[in-house]
Amino acid sequence: MNVTTYEDILSYFGNKKYFHMSEMIEMMNGKTVVTAGYTLDHDGYDEEGPESDLYDIFLIVKEGDTHFCYIFHVENWYSGYPEAVTFEEMFPLKESYFYSLYADQYDFDARRYNSEHWCKSHEIARDTFSQYVTE
Repeated sequence: MNVTTYEDILSYFGNKKYFHMSEMIEMMNGKTVVTAGYTLDHDGYDEEGPESDLYDIFLIVKEGDTHFCYIFHVENWYSGYPEAVTFEEMFPLKESYFYSLYADQYDFDARRYNSEHWCKSHEIARDTFSQYVTE
């Protein structure tokens, strides 16, 4: 995880002409983003290297006494055509949330999504931004 600021996220992805960020910018308008981060993964490899870059963007937003993690996703398929940064989900950074989520080794909520990537994203958010997790 590359931990940074919201401004750096806007700069980093905004300087890459293949990303549209309007949905993320609109959703964060008026919110207090206290920290941010992103991960980079790849969607398979062939003889020429990775087929695409997969970015997950994590924005930690303070709302009242609680911090929330907003996750956005974008893929760069190296096609030269812009890709949209899209909203994936939002959840509270509360210990009780993670406890219920992981109490039974990826309980019903996680199995409902049936996604290893989804579980990994929650673990990254919990571990990376642990200082914002409250009871």
